[in-house]
Amino acid sequence: MTVADVVARSLPDGFVVRLRDDLLTADRGRVLVGGSPVRVVRLSPQARRLLAGGRLEVDGPATAALAARLLDGNLAEPVLDRIDAPPADLTVVVPVRDRPDQLDRCLAALAPLPVIVVDDASHDPAAVAEVARRHGAALLPLARNRGPAGARNAGLARVRTPLVAFVDSDVEADSGALLDLARHCADPRVALAGPRVVGFARSERPRWFERYDAVASSLDLGRVGGQVRPGAAIGWLPSACLVGRTALLNGDIGDIGGFEDDWRVAEDVDLVWRLVDAGHVVRYDPSVEVRHDVRPTLRGWLGRKLVYGTGGADLAARHGDKVAPAVLSLPMALGAAAVLQRRWWSAPVAAAVTASAARALRRHLPAEDDTADTTRVAVRLAGRGLWWAVRQESALLLRHWWPAAALAAPSAGPSAGRCSPPSSSTSPASSTSARASTPAPHSSPAGSTTSPTAPACGGARSRGATRVVSELAACVEASNQPDIDGLRLRLDSPFRSLCDESVVAGLRPPSRAVRCAQGAIAAGAASSSCRVRRSLRNRPGWWNAATATVRPARR
Repeated sequence: MTVADVVARSLPDGFVVRLRDDLLTADRGRVLVGGSPVRVVRLSPQARRLLAGGRLEVDGPATAALAARLLDGNLAEPVLDRIDAPPADLTVVVPVRDRPDQLDRCLAALAPLPVIVVDDASHDPAAVAEVARRHGAALLPLARNRGPAGARNAGLARVRTPLVAFVDSDVEADSGALLDLARHCADPRVALAGPRVVGFARSERPRWFERYDAVASSLDLGRVGGQVRPGAAIGWLPSACLVGRTALLNGDIGDIGGFEDDWRVAEDVDLVWRLVDAGHVVRYDPSVEVRHDVRPTLRGWLGRKLVYGTGGADLAARHGDKVAPAVLSLPMALGAAAVLQRRWWSAPVAAAVTASAARALRRHLPAEDDTADTTRVAVRLAGRGLWWAVRQESALLLRHWWPAAALAAPSAGPSAGRCSPPSSSTSPASSTSARASTPAPHSSPAGSTTSPTAPACGGARSRGATRVVSELAACVEASNQPDIDGLRLRLDSPFRSLCDESVVAGLRPPSRAVRCAQGAIAAGAASSSCRVRRSLRNRPGWWNAATATVRPARR
């Protein structure tokens, strides 16, 4: 079977899916619990027989419907080993503005696929043209700079193959990776597929921000794949590398069209959400990896984070509540806040929240005769929900609400916000304690030492901010928590996404600033449901992002 053979909307005969490894089973295998968002599926006797080995091969309408339902719920994943994606079915579009060295690496990896290089009004077009000529790529120069979205659309209009790949010039994706993504289009419902985009530092001695992006890039969506949609674990795909159907993206089929031509940022999120709203399927496949060059300068790195954040206002204006960075039930919000406090009462509160959620889940899980198995699944699912809530609240502190956390940082220590003279001596006991728990104090010119808890004048504010960051800097990507008890609150922020999702992983007691910020999160979760609306529509994008307001959502 080839990708070009697929013409219908149902899964073709011979298509294979397998159940995901992270599914929970209850009632002696008659109930499946999992997916993203989390759901419960009760299998009929016939469905159990078909899935006896954990795999299902489509051989008719009944099996096609079952396989599609499992895929749509992220309960199963496609098996693509027997799918063939010929290179002749795929054309690559590479938008570029200058950066001939990166373009050279990009095109070298794409051989032997046909490539269209779209020169988006480079300052040195001759250098770009020379690289494209050397690699045998077609060149499409633009008279004015249209931005990445406009450049991709211009290249898309020249594509004549059934499938198209978009690869940024600072991405190294070999032809095999793109053809692996193209195999997802054997499912006729799939409109777009994306790989895992891993940061790569090319400096001989990478600086701290380069190392950070190499392990926690905002484009890296993690190791777990599945169907992409708002509210799922993967809610969007970066346009750094994508493979999709040409006829659907250029408007020959339907009215989706390609990227929003005038958007310079967030055009990838917008495209994915429009496709999903129209009933198409978008998939993320982390088994396919491509490398994305991280920014080599601090100014460029921070500037890119700022630019990414400005897209939030346009997304909120078009897609409304889908932009909300956290979806939390009230009990889970309070339980997660207790966990983040790490006080003596944190464990009892978290245990009570988990037990309450497990009881509620237990009543809703279908079961005939295996009460113990169902209880086990309910407890595990409740614990998983609490963990998602912890990750989301941590992401709010470190990403969406980080300016508020940084502003609160001067109160992070007992001496923050005031100046104290350097201490001339310390007791042996306090010196031993300081050596065991804090870095060695700095020596003063007179030979005395400065107490770690009593910073010298002028250093309280910066050290407070650094302390908040250092206490919360162990990072993994954040995702949406499943709705497990029906009561959900949407939290949004006046601060748009300016840095990467993170989660607390340390075990040290939090600073006062961190506890206050976490308390604000819990209070906000208990007060009302919120969303961001763009204010001052005619202002520039950065102004919209900076002045976006939090207002109660309509119910």
